[in-house]
Amino acid sequence: MKATSANRSVKVWRAPDVMDAVMLKGQFVGHRYPPHAHDTHCLAVITGGALAVEVRGQRRICRRGDVIVIDADVVHSGAAAGDGQWKMRVEHVQPAELAAYCDRLGIARRERFELASPFVVDDALSRHLYGVNWCSEKDDDPFKRSEVLASAVLSL
Repeated sequence: MKATSANRSVKVWRAPDVMDAVMLKGQFVGHRYPPHAHDTHCLAVITGGALAVEVRGQRRICRRGDVIVIDADVVHSGAAAGDGQWKMRVEHVQPAELAAYCDRLGIARRERFELASPFVVDDALSRHLYGVNWCSEKDDDPFKRSEVLASAVLSL
C-alpha cells in the first residue's frame, strides 16, 4: 500500500520472513503525530531530516542514523523538527513474533526489548535495521535479510 499527499509519502508492506513485521518507509513534511501507542514494537531508523520524539517522559531530536525502539503499548508522540522534514524506515513487530524469533536464534526468550532509553545511537544497529527494511522492500537477498535481522535483534 502506498499513500501520497503534499506533505508525506508512505509505503507499507508485510515481511513474513522478518518476524512477520509490517514495514514502513516514509517521508514527512511538517507532520505531527499526537500521543498514541501500537500493539507492536516499533523499530525505527531516521534516514533524513529531524524528528522530535517523546517516549516515557524522554524527549529527543532524532536525526539521520538514530534508532528509536518503542515497546508495544508504550505511548509516544512526535513532530517535525529542524526544517520540518524527516524520513524514516520502521519495522512493526508483534511481541509473540519477537519471542518466537528469540527461540529460533537460541537466545533468551523475550517479548519486549525494555531498553533503558528508547533512543539508540549505534551505527551498526542503524545499518542493520535499515538493511532489513530495504532488503524486504526490494525482496532482495533473503540470506542477507536473515543475517542483518539476527544481528539487529542480538544487539538489542
